[in-house]
Amino acid sequence: MKHEGNELVFLQKQLNFSYGMLQEEPVNSKNLGRRLEELNKIGLSFFKFRFFDAKANPVTLAEKDESLKTVTHKIFSSLVESETNSNSTQIIKNKAYFSAFLGSINPVDFLLRKSELIQANIKGKPGYFYWNTFYSSDSEKTFLGGMLAWCEEKDIPLNFSMRLVLDKQNLIAPSNKQWGIINLTDLASSYPKTIKKNINLNLKNIRNSVGKMAESGISKAVTNNYMINAGFLDDDKLIYCIALKDEKDIYEFKLFFQIILLTISIFFLKGLLFKEIKVEMSEYTVLIFTFPVLLFLLFGFSYLELDKDSRMKQIVENLSDSIDEVDDGYKIAVLALEKKYLKLGLSNDLFEFSAKKFAGLSEQLKKQKFLDRLYVFDKSGGLKYSFPSKGSGDIVKQFLKPAAMKIYSEQLDSELSFASKIQHALVQNMTKAYTEGLEEGKDLLKPFEKFQKISEFWLTNKRYYVFSTFIGDKKTRDPLLAIIWTRTAGFSDDYLQQKIQFTLKKGLMNNEVDFIMLSKEDSAMPYPIEYSKYRFPKDLKLKILQNDSRQQLITQIGGENYMILASPLKEIPEQILIALTPIKKYEDEYKYLWYTILLNGISMFLGAFAMYLVTEKN
Repeated sequence: MKHEGNELVFLQKQLNFSYGMLQEEPVNSKNLGRRLEELNKIGLSFFKFRFFDAKANPVTLAEKDESLKTVTHKIFSSLVESETNSNSTQIIKNKAYFSAFLGSINPVDFLLRKSELIQANIKGKPGYFYWNTFYSSDSEKTFLGGMLAWCEEKDIPLNFSMRLVLDKQNLIAPSNKQWGIINLTDLASSYPKTIKKNINLNLKNIRNSVGKMAESGISKAVTNNYMINAGFLDDDKLIYCIALKDEKDIYEFKLFFQIILLTISIFFLKGLLFKEIKVEMSEYTVLIFTFPVLLFLLFGFSYLELDKDSRMKQIVENLSDSIDEVDDGYKIAVLALEKKYLKLGLSNDLFEFSAKKFAGLSEQLKKQKFLDRLYVFDKSGGLKYSFPSKGSGDIVKQFLKPAAMKIYSEQLDSELSFASKIQHALVQNMTKAYTEGLEEGKDLLKPFEKFQKISEFWLTNKRYYVFSTFIGDKKTRDPLLAIIWTRTAGFSDDYLQQKIQFTLKKGLMNNEVDFIMLSKEDSAMPYPIEYSKYRFPKDLKLKILQNDSRQQLITQIGGENYMILASPLKEIPEQILIALTPIKKYEDEYKYLWYTILLNGISMFLGAFAMYLVTEKN
């Protein structure tokens, strides 16, 4: 659900679907206009579209905004020429149009990412860009035209894609189930506004239940009447699914045995009423009263084994969901870190440069594992401050200087633009030698292109987050540029340890899930350290390193059986997360049902035998 509701994935899917429909029709203003109306009806009116004919000329649509006609024409014709003729002359010639309209992304990147929704700076503002081309379906593959689409990020309605996905889910869901988004801080922005009548709840009830789940760090809850699943979308919003409990399976199980018992009772009652049948079949007596009992036991134990397998699968699914929740939650933690970094640029205390203030802030963030290094540059690329003051890496400072100048030139559109290009070319030579042994052709400046966004950065087999933001008022004077450098291992380890500590405080009551984290490094010990005395963490780690897939087993911990699931993490690839839960409750239920079936079978056998003795005496 979260994947389907991802804005980028959903919008790209919609644009590609629309492109496919356009591909099936002649490229003319009538067909394009009709398709454009359909796009607006499904809610994509915030996109701006431009269409082009077989000569790469703009197709004029009635009552459409024709602004940026020249710029979009230049961009499309450049991309088409490069694609159809393998000629990059137009792209080089019109590079200024790409930069002015789409930001600092290399035009070649756009050429290679046709049919993708690409993040770009639309006229200096965060947004998305898409392009595609139409070709004939015959073997000639004649060029017929194409399209451009773009929008600013701020124009996309809040939770746009998720709302459409939720509407679809609620349409096909039964009347006792509902999907939605709940906003814990602003109930009015939750979606949908109304709850299905059969569920008999309102948004406040759901917010209270989901809020308690969020505080407790659990994704599933069961009450007397409802089953609730929830997961974070961001800091305040959660996606939920609530359903009335269905005890149909329990009733079917009871009904099954009641029918069996009733059938057997009728059979023996018939034997009492019609004694001649009993006498005539006396030589088959053993078969008569043992066969139904054996049949009962066969069906009973078979059903019990199926139920056991189903329960074990459900436990594994619950553990898998718990791991996914922790993995997905890391993205929320990174977004929270990004917001924390953004506050640096808004801090009035830092508007005027003060090494003392920066030192105090750096120490504070270092203790919280939010920062390893901090560099502050001025407009000319001069390093005003670095943390730590010693051992912060002279080579790193060297390539950060042109990176800082590049950010200044692109974000402030200053006179340093030409100088920045020269510096960027020079730094490639320097970084090539510095990164020998890393991925060939790796551009160390690439992560810095996402201004005020956390970027992932690998250096000497270690993963870092880098973030850049201006400190000061850009309108009144040249601001300082802060570049933050954080090793992800410290931040991600702290995130996982907090999750583990939270579950330890709650205890393992009510079949809640506990976690163990284990680094993929050879000498790493599990956390919590108490689990180092068991073999299963190392065994599971070895299997994951060999297969890179989830592994499960049942083992004893403290004399009690546990279901254990270990998994590599998508968001934290350096770590393995192990989820475990006791299964004693399920084992006790299984034993109870096993003995119940056996005792019922014995009772039926004895009852049948007693009935036989009575009928024989008569």
